[in-house]
Amino acid sequence: MGATTGSRESESAGIDALARANMVAFAAELVERGCAAEGLVDPDAAEEDDEGRAEYRLFAVRAHENIEHWIAMPGVELAVVRAAEPDGPWSIECDTDSYAWADLVKELADEADGLLAIARNVTLLRAELARRGLALRDEEVNVDVDACGGGYEAFTLRTPAGVVRLGVPDREAGPGSRMELFVNGYGYVYEQAIEAILDAATQAPSA
Repeated sequence: MGATTGSRESESAGIDALARANMVAFAAELVERGCAAEGLVDPDAAEEDDEGRAEYRLFAVRAHENIEHWIAMPGVELAVVRAAEPDGPWSIECDTDSYAWADLVKELADEADGLLAIARNVTLLRAELARRGLALRDEEVNVDVDACGGGYEAFTLRTPAGVVRLGVPDREAGPGSRMELFVNGYGYVYEQAIEAILDAATQAPSA
């Protein structure tokens, strides 16, 4: 019995080590794609697979500070995981969906890039609005979680006259860009959006 227990513990430790090493390699590829290394993943904080698979370990991953995903990483040789097909043996999983390694790296990196672009767009808008006399405090700019999706993040702007609804794309939409921002449901390029927000801020009904 003791020998059997020792063998199982040794096997589990080997799976742990491989899963952690694979997670380090995965995180390194995200960093190469522009994700911040700090806070990305703690490879030593592996958890048991919530589906009871002995060969997988769970890791919390933050490719962007505002969103967390759970990745199920196989504790087998890295080359095997890299070569695995979606839904095939030893595929990597994210939030219970199966992926090929490269596809998941791209999806998480693109998601992080999109969130950064949204933040830059909002910063530009707020700076120009403030320059034009509409300075919004942080607490007056809120994400509308019920209206997000489709490559856009929805925000509510609490202006002195009432609420203005803003849709911000996950691609650059600053001065000169042809990407549309949405103000109260209507699409505008950046310069027009500024005017629409200023106009709506004086006419918006109270929330």
